[in-house]
Amino acid sequence: MTATNGAADHSPAPGPGEHPWPAGVILAGGRSSRFGSNKALAHHRGQPLIVHVATTLDRLFNQRLLVTNEPQSFAFVGWPMTADRISGAGPLAGIQAALHELDAERLFVTACDMPLLDGEIIARLCNCPGDWDVVLPALATGREPLHAVYHRRILPQLEAALARGDYRIADLLAELRVREMSGNELGIGAGKSSSFVNINYRRDLENLATAPLSWLQARRLILEAIQPDQPETIPLTEALDRIPAQPVRARLAVPSFPQSCRDGYALRAADCTARQGATVNLQIKGEIAAGTPPPAKLQAGESYRIMTGGLVPPGADTVVPFEEIQHQERQSITLASGCRPGTHIRPPGSELGRGRVVVRAGRVIAPEHLARLATAGCEQLAVYPRPRVGILCTGSELLTTAT
Repeated sequence: MTATNGAADHSPAPGPGEHPWPAGVILAGGRSSRFGSNKALAHHRGQPLIVHVATTLDRLFNQRLLVTNEPQSFAFVGWPMTADRISGAGPLAGIQAALHELDAERLFVTACDMPLLDGEIIARLCNCPGDWDVVLPALATGREPLHAVYHRRILPQLEAALARGDYRIADLLAELRVREMSGNELGIGAGKSSSFVNINYRRDLENLATAPLSWLQARRLILEAIQPDQPETIPLTEALDRIPAQPVRARLAVPSFPQSCRDGYALRAADCTARQGATVNLQIKGEIAAGTPPPAKLQAGESYRIMTGGLVPPGADTVVPFEEIQHQERQSITLASGCRPGTHIRPPGSELGRGRVVVRAGRVIAPEHLARLATAGCEQLAVYPRPRVGILCTGSELLTTAT
């Protein structure tokens, strides 16, 4: 069974040589014996701890799963759920259940009691290069196995550990190929180490409530609380420095026609199949510059003089550069035999296929994007409205001096 929730895909598409993006998993199957009640439901800044965790993961993962033995308590989270297969086996049982429920190659696994998760740190873990069984943070305070990426291949070793009654994550990690990412690799600086805070006791929650916010935490809270205005549609001529509300896709293939990538002559390769070492004489039918309307179909024994960027005429399947022509006259050319089809021709869509993303949603449109968007036929874009800025002066910081 594949657990999905139908949400929009927040995960980036993998590039060449990259792993598919993991699924996000929250473990909420513990007994919370040290806390005294279900700590996932304890409130921090007006919301249950598990909501803080889920909100961060919602923005990172399209495929998500909550592992809990009390599904009735967490219906409000809106995530697909599954239960431990082995009772009382701790986090290893939760990881086992998630690996059985999901079909993702890798899982990012975290606990329900980590309300200060940082999406940038999680993304760095998920993007770690190399083929590892486990990728986890390794800080001065130790490893963080419940803030880690687990590969599907560990399932046999995990189940063998459970079968022999060994429920310690540290023992399992000792058998696996583990990549430890340091604080520097994860971009952890001032204000970010709190991302790994666990709530085990009530005093932990009380200390968290009274601790001052770092600017990163304050920024996250603000971003969680605000919603952008409805997008507006603008012409491409006004798009510089604007932010697309959705991916901008090419309406046209680029190039949209077979295009010459050399100055030369467009001709039929079949006309150049004379015996090796022989020459071929072709009539010059006309000239094609970049932007010239489609010419008449090329017939046998004919050629067109063509410039770089010009539309290769129907019937032509190769371009011979000027410097490879043996002799040129006003109405004809002489060249060696042996031309190959497709030479010096850029096929339609070879630079950008129709429907492909030209500019991602959320990326500021820069000058270099404009020509590409215009070429791809993107005459209008849906962008977020510009923010309205107000200045509130509460003291004498702003002064006007008359001279």
